[in-house]
Amino acid sequence: MKFKAVVLVLAIIAIIVVMTYALTVMNSNNIDVSSDQALSTIGTVKINDSEIRVEVAMTGAETARGLGGRSSLLEGKGMWFVFPKPELYGFWMKDMNFPIDIIWFDENANIVAIRSNVRPETYPEVFYPSVKALYVLEVPAHFAEKHGFNIGDSAEIHPQAPK
Repeated sequence: MKFKAVVLVLAIIAIIVVMTYALTVMNSNNIDVSSDQALSTIGTVKINDSEIRVEVAMTGAETARGLGGRSSLLEGKGMWFVFPKPELYGFWMKDMNFPIDIIWFDENANIVAIRSNVRPETYPEVFYPSVKALYVLEVPAHFAEKHGFNIGDSAEIHPQAPK
């Protein structure tokens, strides 16, 4: 009986140590541990003089989920979508709880379309660019206007260096 109690206590201690380590590593990488929806790939997108810290959606599951289910998106934050080839990629507001700007970019990372203040109640409407895009950026509503983004502006994409 004593042996089982000792094993149980050691198992509990091991679990606590592993969880503490995981939370410490996540915090040191500036990942929002309060959100189970944060993606693991983080980077920065710079347009004109504005830097946006982005989560990068590259898989089908990440793209489908997008920002859906979240309560908000802080100023200066966004989600960057990477697609396999230029197409007319449509976006909708499924499971969204706040309005956003949707910005489409071509293969040279130049803005080709901007849709401002897209509201959750527009679902199930799908929003498309007028020309093919390879990348899409979602940012808080009115961000593009506040920062003077225009068709033709270029984005610099900076993935976070591995730690």
